[in-house]
Amino acid sequence: MELMADNYLKIKDWLSIVLILMIIVMNWMKWVITKNFPDQEKVEKQEKLVQLNWKI
Repeated sequence: MELMADNYLKIKDWLSIVLILMIIVMNWMKWVITKNFPDQEKVEKQEKLVQLNWKI
C-alpha cells in the first residue's frame, strides 16, 4: 500500500509540473502572438485593403 501511495504522489507531482509547463507555454505563445500582431484590427484592415486592390 505504501508503494502505491508513493507512486501516486510521484505521478501527481509529474502532472502538476506538466500543467505548469503547459501554462507557461500558453502564456508565451500568447505574448509572441501579441508582439507579432499588436492590433488584430490593423491586420484585418490590411486584409481588406489587399482585397480591395485585388478587386480593382
